[in-house]
Amino acid sequence: MQVPFGVIQTKDHIIKSIVEKPIREFCINAGIYVLNPSLINYIDGCKFLSMPDFLNEKIKMGAPVNAFPIYVSTPI
Repeated sequence: MQVPFGVIQTKDHIIKSIVEKPIREFCINAGIYVLNPSLINYIDGCKFLSMPDFLNEKIKMGAPVNAFPIYVSTPI
């Protein structure tokens, strides 16, 4: 994503660097999930539970949640 402005970094109100219209890259969630079947036991089915909330809950519990990067060659 290209920031449409110059971005400054400061320390104590003194500009340390200026980067004009930098491009920032982020890892995003494509909404593709592969789950271990045993995780179904953690879902009670009585209330709505989004996958991000479910995965964040597992991460907070210390469970490993892996990412599989998908690279695109052109901006979406």
